[in-house]
Amino acid sequence: MISFLPHLRQRQTCGYVTFLLSNSLFFVYFLWALLPDHIMKHIDDNYTTYYYYPPRELAGYIPAYISLLFVFVPILYMGLNMLTCPKVDSIDGIWDTRSNACAENENERGNANNSNQIDPLPTICDEDVRSVNLRIRQQLSK
Repeated sequence: MISFLPHLRQRQTCGYVTFLLSNSLFFVYFLWALLPDHIMKHIDDNYTTYYYYPPRELAGYIPAYISLLFVFVPILYMGLNMLTCPKVDSIDGIWDTRSNACAENENERGNANNSNQIDPLPTICDEDVRSVNLRIRQQLSK
């Protein structure tokens, strides 16, 4: 196996097991949906110990419910995402605990090795909205 992708073997195994399981369930579903009752009874009496099979009407309901899941799950997912987002007028939408605040003046941006030497490249940081609004107002007032 490729040495720099150790997780690939586990993904391949899980994918193959999922493929086999889904195909076998699909095959059993079609047998249950399409075989006549007397053949199902013969299989039940001779080969299995099951005493109950769901009604055949479910053979039409199951694909309909699964197709409805493809419609409603994305809508439900979007709704849950909207519930977890901050409100429109909240400052949390633009400033949070992961924000990287800029230094107040240029002298605070020193190198780790020599704090007296100013870094020629500015550090990457999140600009405060108040300072952006102040700059815009200053440019508009000129």
